[in-house]
Amino acid sequence: MTIATHQAHYLMIGVGAIGLPLANRLATDGYRVTAVSRSPKTNLAASVSHLCADARTLTAADLGQARHTISHVVIIVTPSGMGEQAYRDSYLAIAQAVVRLGTDLPNLQRVVYVSSTGVYGQRAGERIDIDTPLAPPTSATNQVLLQTEQTLQAAFGTRCTIVRASGIYGRERRRLLAMARDIATGARPATSNNWSNRIMDSDLVNALHHIVTAAAPLPVYLATDSHPVPLHEVLAFIAVYMGLDTANFASQNSASYVAPTTGKRLYGNLPTDWLEYPDYQAGYRDILTHSKAE
Repeated sequence: MTIATHQAHYLMIGVGAIGLPLANRLATDGYRVTAVSRSPKTNLAASVSHLCADARTLTAADLGQARHTISHVVIIVTPSGMGEQAYRDSYLAIAQAVVRLGTDLPNLQRVVYVSSTGVYGQRAGERIDIDTPLAPPTSATNQVLLQTEQTLQAAFGTRCTIVRASGIYGRERRRLLAMARDIATGARPATSNNWSNRIMDSDLVNALHHIVTAAAPLPVYLATDSHPVPLHEVLAFIAVYMGLDTANFASQNSASYVAPTTGKRLYGNLPTDWLEYPDYQAGYRDILTHSKAE
C-alpha cells in the first residue's frame, strides 16, 4: 500500500544523481517535496521547494512553516572526499542534524537513509543476504557508514529505514568501460579478480520511490541486483561488446584465470519487478548502446 499524495511531505536531503530524479518523480506524482542542497539546482521540478542550506546545521527555523507538515526525511548524500573525516563531515554530521531536527517535526513518520553494502565487513567471498549478521567493517569509512545507520536507528527506532546500496552504475558512470579499454591496450595491468555487486542507478531510484511511498516499508533493504559476478567476467563482457582486443582478459577456461577469493556475494531483498536491469549484462548492454549512440 502506498501513501496518498495529500498525506506525505518529503524533505529530501541531497539532490544529486540519485536524489534529484527521485525528488522530481515524487513531485510529478503529486507529493509535496522540499529539497535541501548546498548549491543551487536548476533542474528540479517546478513544484519542488528548494532550500539552499548546509544540512549539517539545518534547523526548524530554516524550514519555516514546512516543518509542521514534513512527514518523511530522505537522506541521499555523498561525501566531499574519500577519507574518514570527509565521511564524518557528511554522512554522520547530517544524520546527527536530522536527529536534532526530528524533535521539531511534529508530523514525522519516516526517516530513510541510503547507506552502502560496505557496512558488511565480510571480504572473503561470503554469501550475504538480508538475514546475514554484519561482520564489523574493516575500513574507517565503512565504520562511519555503520555508525550513521546506528545513530538514526537509535533515534527513530521503527520509523527508520536503511537502504544499503551495492555498487551503483549507469550511463554516466563509466569507470569499468575505461578500465576495460586500458586493460585491452596494455595501459594498465589486469585488475585482481574479486566478487562484484551492482545496481543500476535508475533501478535504485525506482526502488527508493517504492520504499519512500510505502505505507509500511521494511526496516532494512539490501539494494542490489542479486547477481554477484567475478569482476573479470564483467570486464571481459564489456571488452567483447566494445570490440576490444581480449588477449589480456583471462577467461574462466584459461590457464591464467584466478577464481575470486575476495569481496562478497550479495543477494538482496528488492522485489524483482522493481528492477529493469536484473544483471550486469542487461545494464551494460544499455550503457554501451547509449555510449555508441553519442
